[in-house]
Amino acid sequence: MTRKEFLKAVAGIAGSVVLLEIRSLFGGERAPGLGSNEQNKTHENISPRIKGNDEEQMKSDLSKNIEEMETYLTKCPGGRERLGKYLKELRDRLISPCDSGWLLYQSNRLDRIRWLFDKSDDGKKKGMHIMMRPYDIPWIVWAVASKDTKAYIPATQQNGVVENAEKMLKCPDVEIEFTDKFADFCYLCRYMAADGCTSHPEYGGYGKVFPQPVQMSDSDRKESELALDLLGLKWRDVVTAKNLLSLCAEKVPDPLVFSSFAQLSKNDCDLYKTGITKLKEWEKTLE
Repeated sequence: MTRKEFLKAVAGIAGSVVLLEIRSLFGGERAPGLGSNEQNKTHENISPRIKGNDEEQMKSDLSKNIEEMETYLTKCPGGRERLGKYLKELRDRLISPCDSGWLLYQSNRLDRIRWLFDKSDDGKKKGMHIMMRPYDIPWIVWAVASKDTKAYIPATQQNGVVENAEKMLKCPDVEIEFTDKFADFCYLCRYMAADGCTSHPEYGGYGKVFPQPVQMSDSDRKESELALDLLGLKWRDVVTAKNLLSLCAEKVPDPLVFSSFAQLSKNDCDLYKTGITKLKEWEKTLE
């Protein structure tokens, strides 16, 4: 199976990230049931790096945030390679008038990327949770399988799956929320530009409406529902990384239960199963 065929088979893994507080600001909707979850209130803060509502001040603050991110990414070659185009786009856009909501969104995205890279911060003090689109859950297993090996699924190198997996392994108590909006895999995706996702035309509105009004396809939503059902979870649930990974190891030992993975090669399936084995070994280290 070629890389192009593989990416087509998995029905879209690239994405971008939208914070819950920014979605609320823009009038976006949470996934079904999430609105009633009291813990979601922890995501209502805006970027501490943006001060006031004056456009020029906000642009100056975002520029400093971009500079800090560029410096930070000198230690993260993979992240720098994926995000370099996005950061350049931000700098180029700052010379023109910018909407305050757009500026807040970009600063929050940068803040969140930095947090995802910090493997020692479980988010408790900042009230931060990992935001995840449920259909992406199996990719965590592949990332775990690829850890410390050369057996990488090409698609795991396109977005933030590796960083999210490492965050979960290093911070087993970090909490995870589910969403049908752009999420933390998407924050680090090479295809996520300043105005949204460039790789999924079915979302619509790119370059015309910000944020994009549709951020999850019908097929991805169907796979998300299946993933949650297999794990015994609901959209509104908040789970720790330890609990989510334990559920994966227990209830989803084979990726072929997902229709989008029906055409996977034996090697890809075996790599997933290696990830399950590693998760079980990881669980034992937490006892």
